[in-house]
Amino acid sequence: MGTHLQEGQMAPDFELPHRGGTLRLSNLRGEKVALYFFPESFSKDCTAEACNLRDSHPSLEGLNLRVIGISADDQETQERFEKEYDLPFPVLSDEGGRVAADYGVFGIKRADGSILDQARRVTFIVGEEGRILKIIDPVTAATHSDQIAAALEQTAS
Repeated sequence: MGTHLQEGQMAPDFELPHRGGTLRLSNLRGEKVALYFFPESFSKDCTAEACNLRDSHPSLEGLNLRVIGISADDQETQERFEKEYDLPFPVLSDEGGRVAADYGVFGIKRADGSILDQARRVTFIVGEEGRILKIIDPVTAATHSDQIAAALEQTAS
């Protein structure tokens, strides 16, 4: 399905709640960010993806990369998801899908043609200046950290 954003463009800024505060993308300038959108916390593939990123988190941090997950689940669900799977990175609530829509990844088309109000599984690698370095689409949930590492390697060359 793709996204309307392209590599080289500025990543849309956002501010979403997280654990009693907020996380704003523009406050992370100076860091590389893997911003991964996913459909639904606790679903089989989304859990596999989060656990893969959790298990690979030390090596991703070694690449000077911060991981942030976003889905349309409510904040309480995201906090339970983080806690239950001991995720070392924030999983943000984008209820209503405003941020996912800004990134062009809101709405999953089902086989019957209907659209679900969920984010599609797409990852944006955002550089230190806030520009999109790579867009990973499609994402393979179980080996997503390998896709991210490969994308970072491509941006380094």
